[in-house]
Amino acid sequence: LLALACGTPDAPAPTPAPPATATPVVTPTVVATAVPDSTPTPTAAPTPTAAPTATPTATPTPVPSPTSTVTPTPTATPTVEPTPAPLAELVEPAPDAFEHRTFEPGEEIYWGDVREVWGPTFFMDTETGRIEGYRATSPLSADGSWLLVHDEQEWRRLLFDRRNGRVWRLLESRLVAAEGERLLLGRSDGYILTDREFREVASLPVPISEDPRRLRGEAALFSPDKQKIALQVGAFVYLLDIQSNESSVLFEVSDDRELGFPQEVTINSLMSGNQILVTVMYCESRGTTCLYHSVSHRYAWDGRELPWDQRWTDLAPDGRHAAWQESCLLQSDVGWHDSWPAVVVIADAETGEVLFRVRSATLTYGDWLEGSRWLPSGDGLVMEVKDGFVIARVRPVPELVYLPVAPPGEYGWSGPVPLPAPVGDDRFFSYGRLGLYDAHADRWIIARLPEAYVYTEAMPDHSAPWGTTDREMRFRLGHGGHGGGVCIFAGYPRIEIPPFNDESALRVARTGSCLYLRAESGREGGILDCLPEGTRLLPMMSAEWAEELGYGGWRDGYGFQGPSLVRTCIGPGECSTRVYVRTDGGAEGWVALEYLEWH
Repeated sequence: LLALACGTPDAPAPTPAPPATATPVVTPTVVATAVPDSTPTPTAAPTPTAAPTATPTATPTPVPSPTSTVTPTPTATPTVEPTPAPLAELVEPAPDAFEHRTFEPGEEIYWGDVREVWGPTFFMDTETGRIEGYRATSPLSADGSWLLVHDEQEWRRLLFDRRNGRVWRLLESRLVAAEGERLLLGRSDGYILTDREFREVASLPVPISEDPRRLRGEAALFSPDKQKIALQVGAFVYLLDIQSNESSVLFEVSDDRELGFPQEVTINSLMSGNQILVTVMYCESRGTTCLYHSVSHRYAWDGRELPWDQRWTDLAPDGRHAAWQESCLLQSDVGWHDSWPAVVVIADAETGEVLFRVRSATLTYGDWLEGSRWLPSGDGLVMEVKDGFVIARVRPVPELVYLPVAPPGEYGWSGPVPLPAPVGDDRFFSYGRLGLYDAHADRWIIARLPEAYVYTEAMPDHSAPWGTTDREMRFRLGHGGHGGGVCIFAGYPRIEIPPFNDESALRVARTGSCLYLRAESGREGGILDCLPEGTRLLPMMSAEWAEELGYGGWRDGYGFQGPSLVRTCIGPGECSTRVYVRTDGGAEGWVALEYLEWH
């Protein structure tokens, strides 16, 4: 009676022993290598030395200034010469004082009452740990040298040049893009390219085409040599040649009856700016909602369209390998959906050949973190797994290497999620934007926020932590967090090489005795059997779910394919996932996913 009232553990006594608490790993440790899937071997739990723990070997010891008091130090505004004609009518110097602060490593970043902290941008020097802060700004250029100044009266009209401390006010113009020594301004009669002092470099009279789709948006990318510009205006992307002062249409959105109607066009750079990726978001109408589809096109700066597999989401900086996620179980208001299980695939970008895949791994972690998960060398990419984050290396041989666990601290709503710097020698990783790990020196630098800022709107927003350099890591305050998707993993990650066996069979593991098969998903569910170690199980959809959702998919037609999964939490960090399974003998019921491994 007591067991029925309080709930029975999933495995009877003795209580299954969790992996032993290991000495924290700071130097990455190989935990898995490629094994042909055609002769699957039961995957053993990682050795205790491979799994990271919550506490690192050495807690970071940044030394704050014991008696320093941070005071506002307005950046000096130098004497500015009159803007050369003909741009005096487009921009003018704005000699307003601009608040700027410097914080030493370990020094608390306090910038007023939590209700007043909105929009400061910070840049952490990756060598020294010193942090530069700029009040009410957001990054404009990928190199971090230009900031947009937020002002209620002059929204998007004030620009701050970090290199010389100048503030500029836009008059009869709008900023389209800024990068280093080049700025692209839009005006009523076309576009004009200027240098850092807003002196004209080239006038670019782009013949804007009539767009019947009425798509909005304006953005631009500079080629690495700054001699060409990819300009997106609505449904068109133009290629502008600065030297010849010629323009051509690189891409035009076309209607697609199967995908729906186009809603948005975006342009991004690939391979350190050497290629252009144009992405169109389509809306397929499903009653009152949209089913979104994205289609991408890749181009060289000479205008050639290059091959692009629509499954690709992450292209290595050297262009040799591509990665994508085949599936992930995401939480929605009606349960856990999408297909089973979470799988990341690595392919040769030139031939399209799939090289290997990693089961129980995902690329959609955190808050949809902006930036490439590939190491700048292209040797591997970062992915999330059951007990942390790993680098899936592609050379010299496929293997999984655990990243170190971040020291205790406040990292924002998405937690200490690692992202490698876009350039360099695989040295720096941003952790949750507030933490920096130097892999070469085995060194941590953690930005400190006041306790009053923690889990409030003063926490870091979703800005990308890296620009085009590894010399500084950036973050902004004053946004807060959003809920995000959560992947459900079955067991520890496993590398598989072709040919693949796509059966998602699991086996009972690490119970110490046996695993309860229950009639209901809750811990109080009646016990049907106790499955011994090694029992083979096949995840599937329960009859109740099939009756509610229909075997053909969701009622709105989104195509449900996965097994029945229920995740319950009885307290912070105390969560458990139940999956509906069938044994080889035909018995069906719910078991705890924590005690399952890949068969």
